[in-house]
Amino acid sequence: MLLTTAVAALFTFSTAASGSVLRRSSDYLQEAISTAKTLQKLFYHESTGLWTGVGPKAHLPPVDYWFTSANCLSTIGLLASLDNGTSSMIDPIIQNSYVQAQAFNLGRGKSTTGAWPVTDQYADALIWAMAWVHTYDLIGEKKFLDTVVEIFQYVAFNGANATCGGVWSDVKRQQQDALTNDLFLAVSTHLATRVKNGDYYLDWAVRHWKWYESSGLLQPSGLVVDYLDTKTCVASGPSYSHIQGILVGGLLELNKAVPSPTYIDLSVKIVNASMKALSDSNGILTEYGSHGSPNIGTVGPIYKGLYIRHVVLLASKLNYPAYIAYVRKQADSIWASDRSRKDGTIGNVWDHYYEQLESPGHCSGLDALVAAATVS
Repeated sequence: MLLTTAVAALFTFSTAASGSVLRRSSDYLQEAISTAKTLQKLFYHESTGLWTGVGPKAHLPPVDYWFTSANCLSTIGLLASLDNGTSSMIDPIIQNSYVQAQAFNLGRGKSTTGAWPVTDQYADALIWAMAWVHTYDLIGEKKFLDTVVEIFQYVAFNGANATCGGVWSDVKRQQQDALTNDLFLAVSTHLATRVKNGDYYLDWAVRHWKWYESSGLLQPSGLVVDYLDTKTCVASGPSYSHIQGILVGGLLELNKAVPSPTYIDLSVKIVNASMKALSDSNGILTEYGSHGSPNIGTVGPIYKGLYIRHVVLLASKLNYPAYIAYVRKQADSIWASDRSRKDGTIGNVWDHYYEQLESPGHCSGLDALVAAATVS
């Protein structure tokens, strides 16, 4: 499980070389709290319970931010778990989003299962399930865990047993991707470790992982690729950051349910490979194929936050100095170079601010600050 010399050398953060002072957990925490306040002030809509944009994409309807809003909800929940003082701000937001996001999306005519709205993409449902997992861990109200169960049952009943095995990505049964299957593993493992007598969910998780590791989505290099060809069942495509991180999160939770060094070793392999592949020459996380451009769509800006959120889980578990340094370096770069001095917004490129004024990129940067506060 040791880092290779090359990876350690690439990502170890030298405070002496940078001329900076090693910052404390409290520094990152205060920066995260400030960033969360900006998120609420500029991007949150109480009437829909969603976070949208105020910049060039302000014309987009809130429903376009359905997936990314679930991630923002997870992020502020994780922040609240680090600092009880933020509960007075964050708890009402969570409760409001639980009510208003349901009502808003239902109002758009989306199909539903039980109470929680769903779209034609199973990943949309599963990312909300993970948001309610984090909320349940924070607040402890049974309704949140019940919603996770409901969403899981919907996807398992309608999306499982795809052509190539695993779970379909869409209700039309035309696509299979890593994201949906990563999230399905994550949700099933988190239910297995939270629901009383969780063997049912553990059985799903173990069977799903057995399929996943033979599917080709996780390549021998340690990188996860984007999709399966439904005709040939050959795995290929880009190695986006979020699909690396979410798989690591699922494996770490599976290890809690049924401990095995194999799951930890694989997590290390994925993180090592993805850090090397997705970081620029200065060690800053850069989205696959973006070449440092801020123009990565509406959903793309959220990817790096999902990645770093799960890397920090492994960093915390193993206490690897190079992983901890990597997490800190992202937060340091964001605070120094990807933040507006005018309004506190964070952009899509973690070493340069392009003034996107979009909630997905802002939430992604907040994820990095929360991660740094976790391990510093």
